[in-house]
Amino acid sequence: MVLTRHEVLFKQQIDAEWTFMAYAGLWVEPLREDLEAFINRTQQNVTGEVRVKLFKGGLQIVGRSSPMSLYDQTL
Repeated sequence: MVLTRHEVLFKQQIDAEWTFMAYAGLWVEPLREDLEAFINRTQQNVTGEVRVKLFKGGLQIVGRSSPMSLYDQTL
């Protein structure tokens, strides 16, 4: 809700690389810190509420809202 489509797609790649580095034991690699800086920047606008419905060990998102949402309800 708070990231553009391009940010989401790029963040997926960054997250995958960060995960690989963590599992490979490359925690002190400078690139990991750079990736983490990008991840932290994308999370600055993450705020709001998510409503979920729990049922038989599963969950379903039934609503979400954020004051930082990029969605414009007037469109």
